[in-house]
Parts: sequence; structure tokens; C-alpha cells
Amino acid sequence: MATRPTSEDIDSSTNTLSPSSYPTFVPHVTLASIPKETVVSPEKLRSAIPENQAPVQVNFQSIAIGSHYFRSVYIEVVPSAELLELHRKVHDRLAFEPRTPAFPHLSLCYVDDKDAKNGERMRFKAALEIQGKSDTSRSGEAGVGRRDGENKIYRFRAAEIWIVECEGVVEDWKVLQKINLTPSR
Repeated sequence: MATRPTSEDIDSSTNTLSPSSYPTFVPHVTLASIPKETVVSPEKLRSAIPENQAPVQVNFQSIAIGSHYFRSVYIEVVPSAELLELHRKVHDRLAFEPRTPAFPHLSLCYVDDKDAKNGERMRFKAALEIQGKSDTSRSGEAGVGRRDGENKIYRFRAAEIWIVECEGVVEDWKVLQKINLTPSR
């Protein structure tokens, strides 16, 4: 979903976007963001995930335009009790305060702040709407996906937690570990 729109997608007379706008990334809900100056081993990060953690339901609430690169255009996620509890447990085990603004959310794209000043974030959201790729007609839900309303996604069950090193440009981020979540028994 985070690919650079084409001229067919957005009515734009020039393509002068910053190279940092529209990097390719896997959409995700960030559970924890570790400050750069804090060194935490992958093992400690892994141990912050509760053992036998069941998959977590992620329901979409609305599509929003943010004021920050990492929250350019995103899906506001319903802050369910199970998602909030997992967020709390991870931070308790790591022993630091949460640094996850607008939690929970799922970014659809990242747009450089310079491009945002020229309305690029609003153009991206409008393109989703014009192309029929977003839907907010359901009460309290948002959907994204293909033009055909039957193929929109309104929720998913998160069955993995990834530990990712987010250094440098987005496309250089490294997945260090993928943790499969197991259903409760």
C-alpha cells in the first residue's frame, strides 16, 4: 500500500516529491519504539512478548491524515482491551515509558514533511477515496483495499510480532526476528 502514487492516481502537474516520500514498507502496528540511545538486545525484546501470546484482533476505525512522517496517512485502529494490554505488558517488561504516538495506528504511507506542506498527504487520502480504495461508510469502521467493496479489509488477526531495527532510511530497516503468536489453550 505504501507505493508512490502515479500521475493517474493523483492529479499533479509535477513530480517533485522528495525521495523519502512513499518508501516501501510492510504496514504494521508499532507496539514499542526504543530510543536510539537505549541498547536492548533482541533477546530482551523477545522476552517482552508474553509467552503463549494469542493472536490479536486489529479492527480499523477510520483513516486519518497525520502531522508527522511516520503518521502521514494512517488507519486509526480500535484500541481494544487485548491490544492495549499487550502494549502495556511489553513496556512493563522492557521497563520504559511508551513512545508510540497515536497508538494504535497502521500507517498506509510515509510522506516527507516538506511534501506534506504542499498537500501531498491530503492528495494521497483523496486518491484512496477517488479510486474507491477506502471506505468509511460502515458505522465506526474503515476499510482499505481494492475498488470492489467486497474486497476491502476492515480488520485482521495479527498472528506475528516482528522485531525490527529501524535505522536509516525506511527501505533499509532490518527484520531481526519474527515471533509467531500461538492461540491460548
